[in-house]
Amino acid sequence: MPRILRRSLRRTLRRERIFGGNVETWSDWFSGDHPARWAWSQHAVRRAEIGQRVRDPRFQPLHVIRFASPSGAAEWLRAT
Repeated sequence: MPRILRRSLRRTLRRERIFGGNVETWSDWFSGDHPARWAWSQHAVRRAEIGQRVRDPRFQPLHVIRFASPSGAAEWLRAT
């Protein structure tokens, strides 16, 4: 959530263009389809769905690596 909020705030303040040439506005923050609101409402659903996929026998043997932060993922990538 912090990354989503920072990114959306930066885009709003700097009026950065996103897909289709659109820009995020302050009124967008109150919209039901704003990225931050969508991420917040979908987090638990997506987390459960991913957990279910990881345990699904059709995908075994599936080697899952969980990282606590983006820097942990970057470290792992540098080491491989």
